[in-house]
Amino acid sequence: MPLLNRIQSMSLRWQFCALMALACLIAITAMGGLAFQRSSSIVTDMTLERMLAETSQTSTAIENNIFATRADLLYTLKFPPIPGIVRCWDNTESPGTDPLQEGLDVEQWIDRLRQIVTPQMSLHAERIRYELYDREGQGVMQVVAIGHRYDLLTTSLESIADEPLFLNVTALQAGEVFVSGMEKDERGNSQVRFGTPIFTQALPGGTSDLRGLLLIVVDGKRLLENSIAVPYAGSSRSGLQVEIIDDTMKYLYIGGNNTDASMNDLYDLRRPVRAAQLKTKLG
Repeated sequence: MPLLNRIQSMSLRWQFCALMALACLIAITAMGGLAFQRSSSIVTDMTLERMLAETSQTSTAIENNIFATRADLLYTLKFPPIPGIVRCWDNTESPGTDPLQEGLDVEQWIDRLRQIVTPQMSLHAERIRYELYDREGQGVMQVVAIGHRYDLLTTSLESIADEPLFLNVTALQAGEVFVSGMEKDERGNSQVRFGTPIFTQALPGGTSDLRGLLLIVVDGKRLLENSIAVPYAGSSRSGLQVEIIDDTMKYLYIGGNNTDASMNDLYDLRRPVRAAQLKTKLG
């Protein structure tokens, strides 16, 4: 072996220097590997901590939006149109007219309800529909956002009596609100529905039985986009990727120009390391 012979022919001093150089090289390589592993762990932990902080801000923004929608839904019940509509329903002597407000009928009360909810929808662009149903689940009216226009629909409305939503809302007490999960409409768009029962006392001496349901339908994608904008307001991160998942690791939202994920993926399969770390962090 020429190399071994050459080393053996060297003086003891040079052999010692070569041995020390080799030992230093091994030590530096080992230290570099350990440092890389340590720094990689630190960077991973810092990234996860930042993700958790931003996630917390986003979830708080979502909760605030949900709270505001719930509050507006319940507050709308306190306006005159809902009791007026119920009185018109219950007027057996002159069906469709209000026995307490002379000259007003159910169509006029419905239009007044439209005038109340339209500014709410204009202020909160994620609210795409207001819906009113009778106690049987039959649609009475809808105010639908179409671009910057808000259309009132009162005919050919479908019933929701066979939907789980109807049972969930009618099982509530007065002042309670049911919030559906993120669901798909008939066109495949994400939506969240907020519903509360109507227990308006119709005529003096009447009972407070269930009279109907009032719903707000929110565009799920726009709700998440508006909430995501809160922690990143004023941010210049053009390459930012945002992925929102539910507790089953299904994607609810994917944002960013460079993401390779799709809505049909599962997060723990697409991002196994991040998913495992997040599960550990979140318990």
